Amino acid sequence: MDASKLLDKAFEKARIVSQAVYRQSKKKGLAKIKETEINRIKVVRDYLVSKLNKIVESFPRIKDMPIFYVELLDTYIGIKKYKGTLAKFKYSADFIDKLFQQYKNKIKGASNIEQIRNARKSFYGRVSSIIKELPFDELREIEKNLKEFPYIGNSIYNVVISGLPNVGKSTLLNILTNNKVKTANYPFTTKQILIGKIKTPFGDIAVIDTPGILDRPLDKINKIEKRAVLALRYLADDIIYIIDLTETSAPLKNQLNLLEQIKKEFGNPIIYFSKTDLFTDKEWALYKKLNIKGFTNPKELKEYLMNKAIEVMKKKAEQ
Repeated sequence: MDASKLLDKAFEKARIVSQAVYRQSKKKGLAKIKETEINRIKVVRDYLVSKLNKIVESFPRIKDMPIFYVELLDTYIGIKKYKGTLAKFKYSADFIDKLFQQYKNKIKGASNIEQIRNARKSFYGRVSSIIKELPFDELREIEKNLKEFPYIGNSIYNVVISGLPNVGKSTLLNILTNNKVKTANYPFTTKQILIGKIKTPFGDIAVIDTPGILDRPLDKINKIEKRAVLALRYLADDIIYIIDLTETSAPLKNQLNLLEQIKKEFGNPIIYFSKTDLFTDKEWALYKKLNIKGFTNPKELKEYLMNKAIEVMKKKAEQ
């Protein structure tokens, strides 16, 4: 809804109600006109205040959000902007309510029809200015961003896929979960957190694809990269770190540097070597030389995750 539609609806409702009030009123002369016009501006007040308050209430309160979503919100919108935008709608609702009381008293104290109608027109004008100044575009952008937030649901085990941009994170998500995430051959294809599920007899394994992180200190990352770090920090029961030995995404040195940062910050991840279909003797030799324990077959990785989920369920049952 935008400002014009909101005002049109309010004024139309007020017109219909005022006509009914005028016909049914038992009062005469000036008193009848006052009653009609007070009811007219009351309908406008009631409708707009109700709509604005419902808009505010339809958005989650910061204090009710888990810390992961609060910090994620800050990377999309900014906490200050989020609070400020909603505060404008709440303040406007309260101000329209106060205006109604002022103009109701003006109409009551009017001594002729012209004063009554001028008061009503003035109320309409001030209310219209308030509504037209509201940031509906910002509100729609906030709503769009909130819809992009990941929903984990009642998963029994959460696995977050991490690595540099374009190493094959979304491709692995698709293979493990039969998802259909579109991939493109350039960095930062994934700008949000995507979730797929592996179904097991015990419940779902949530596999979480994150934006790529560049090889730099975690306190120097940008907002898109921060979304990946938040997922690692708050959502991960385990982390899959992807290494691309073909180096079509990034030099191996950078990939190993980031791996060390991940280990230092979050513990040892599960290693998966991507793009093995592109391996030549050179990559297989490098794989052996690195001597890093990891998976090269996504089916074996999936089986491992399912067995790990069973272990998690057993531990939870024992607690």
